[in-house]
Amino acid sequence: MYCSLMFRHYVIPFLLEAAAVLATFMGIHSLADYLQLQVVWVYCY
Repeated sequence: MYCSLMFRHYVIPFLLEAAAVLATFMGIHSLADYLQLQVVWVYCY
C-alpha cells in the first residue's frame, strides 16, 4: 500500500512531465498520447 502510494504520488507525475517534455522537444504528439494512455491505465489499475 505504501509503495503504491509513493509510486502514484512521485513516479506518475514524473512520467507525465517527462512524456510531455519529450513530446514538446521532439514534436511527436502521438507518442505523448500513447504514454499518457499507458500512465492513466497503470494509475487506474
